[in-house]
Amino acid sequence: MQRLPGWIARSDREEVRLTGTAILADGRQIPVEITNLSSDGCQLMAEETIAIGERIQLTAPPLEEVAGTIRWSLLGSAGVRFMGIAA
Repeated sequence: MQRLPGWIARSDREEVRLTGTAILADGRQIPVEITNLSSDGCQLMAEETIAIGERIQLTAPPLEEVAGTIRWSLLGSAGVRFMGIAA
């Protein structure tokens, strides 16, 4: 597994199944499924690998749109650390 160093502590995550969209830095929108969620991040599943360090906008009703950074990435899944409410 690949991870960016320096982000070890995290809030407890709740298992969920939310369908949404990740908007990548280049403007592409890809469908995602959020599989666990906390106040500071989530795990998502996607059909393409999202690069570590990529900044995304994540929408998954009923949640607010949030900005995040990909902290780890494997084929088909990734970990997101939220950066706050998107503008």
